[in-house]
Amino acid sequence: MSASAPTLAIILTDEAVLYEELLDVLTEEEAALVRGDSGVVAASLPRKETIALKLRLLERSREATVTRMTGRAECRLRELPGADRGDLGAARRRLSAALEAVARANDRVDALLSRALARFRATLDFLHEAAGAGRHYTADAALVAVAVPTVDGRA
Repeated sequence: MSASAPTLAIILTDEAVLYEELLDVLTEEEAALVRGDSGVVAASLPRKETIALKLRLLERSREATVTRMTGRAECRLRELPGADRGDLGAARRRLSAALEAVARANDRVDALLSRALARFRATLDFLHEAAGAGRHYTADAALVAVAVPTVDGRA
């Protein structure tokens, strides 16, 4: 194992910590979506962006460290010598578990957001229809056909 392996283990551990933090944010966002708390949902966006920026920086550090260790820019972590042993193996397992949990949480949040947006579009379309003639657009910028407003089925 080269001298860069401990450095790589630290980088992977730091990445895992950030992904675990992202998981916490996604979990809070999911609960807020279920409650209908748009303030918490809105506040989660800058937190996620900050985490993503930190992850990008760590990813670059990881790539540079792996390149130093192997001489190759494109090398999978599992291909490294000693990748499954010691601190490096533990860091890889922790990162892998965090990534899987984040992917599942992200899928749940995505489903909740998609459902909320569909409801919003339906409500907006209903309001446009009830408002009467004139140019109206759906939430995705499609022109809505002009219709005569009716409440009792008559114009």
